[in-house]
Formats: sequence, C-alpha cells, structure tokens
Amino acid sequence: MPFRRKILYYGLLLLLTLLVLEGMAARAYYAAYGQGYDRDGAAAGSALPHDSTDIIQLRHPFYGFTSRSPDRVLNAMPPQQRREDTVVIGLLGGSVAAAVKPFFQEALNRWFAANDLPQQPIVLNLAVSGVKQPQQALIVANTLLLGGEFDLIVNLDGVNEVIGSGERNFESGVFPFLPLWWDKRVGLTREDILRAGQIGILRREQARRAAAGESSILRWSALFGLANRWRQERIAAAILQRN
Repeated sequence: MPFRRKILYYGLLLLLTLLVLEGMAARAYYAAYGQGYDRDGAAAGSALPHDSTDIIQLRHPFYGFTSRSPDRVLNAMPPQQRREDTVVIGLLGGSVAAAVKPFFQEALNRWFAANDLPQQPIVLNLAVSGVKQPQQALIVANTLLLGGEFDLIVNLDGVNEVIGSGERNFESGVFPFLPLWWDKRVGLTREDILRAGQIGILRREQARRAAAGESSILRWSALFGLANRWRQERIAAAILQRN
C-alpha cells in the first residue's frame, strides 16, 4: 500500500476510534450524572463548588461554633424583627433540624395560603449540624440580645444530646456539656496540621481541574469532561476524608 494511503487509512482509523470513544463517553456521562454533556463548554455542574467538601463551621465566642453557610440566617445581620405582615419562626437544633427547614417552610406556606392568612411565614434556620444543649439556648439568648425577635420558636433536638457527649467528648476526656469535638476545635495536633497541608494541596488541584473544565481547548470533548469530573470527585472525596 502506498505511503500516503497508509497515512490516510490509519488517520481515518484513529478518527473513527476517537468518535467511538466520544460516543461511549457521552453515554457514560449521561448514565452517571443524568444529563448530557455540554459540548459548547464545560459540562453543567462539572466544576464542583470548592466549599462542598469543607467543614462549614467556625468557632464562635458565645455558641461554641456556628455555620458559615450562606443559607444560615444565623450569620445574617441585623436579625429579623417581628412585623404585622410576617410570622417569624426560629428553627433550632442540629443537622436534622437544618434538613427539615425547607420542608417546614413549604408546609407553612401552603397552610397559610389555604387558610387565607395575610401574614407571610418566615422560618429562620438557626440550626447548625452537631450542636447540642445548651448551644440552642445560647443561640436564642444572643439573637434576642442583638435585637432579633420571634413569634414562635421550634426546637428540634435530642440526638446529639444523647449520643454526642458519651461517644466523643467523654471518651476524649472533655467535659460533656462542652460542644462536640471541642478538643479538636480549640487545638491542632501534628497530624491535624499535616492533614491541613494535604487539604491545601488538594484544593489547589481541585481549582486547577475546575479551571481546565471551563477553559481547556478539550472542553468540547465528552471524554475529557468525564475524566475531569471523575478526577474532581475523587479529589473532593479525599478532602472530605481528611476533614
């Protein structure tokens, strides 16, 4: 076979192989994520939020710790105050209460509408994952001192109070009524510092992968998008494990 025909033959064979791989990658992407790959840019949702694997809590001088999630009204100032056209409901507790909040708000919206009530229900999500009494009481007291007002307070707790102290604080030699993991929150061991350094390296790699998904010349490729997203998820899992 002439040399030029060999080049053409193998070139077409390579192109056909790449097209087959692209088709398989597109199908695999849809099977894995339930959506097609956007060939005009990075796949929708392929760039995972950098904070999605963070421990989204900060130490707090009055509460012990609190959430820095933007969904928490706890961090919004000034606090909500009562008005004639609203019903302000403070929802307190741990992770269960935080998860209940959107369903609670939706149920209240339907109930107020069905009964033709003129007020608007406002559920303030004051719940923070891992808190236990007296943290909920401290949150209420400090919110009131800062000028916040409530028409109603719903406190959904119990799990962290029952199992948290015995399994974690007590066995770690920490006074049971202190917040969960208090020894970890106020001090860092050599292993903690090492993990923090590893997390920093992983976050840089996560940011680099996210940028590649948006700007790489290969971003049109479903095969590239599938591999990039898989790698981002592996990095996210590694960050979560170290956190």
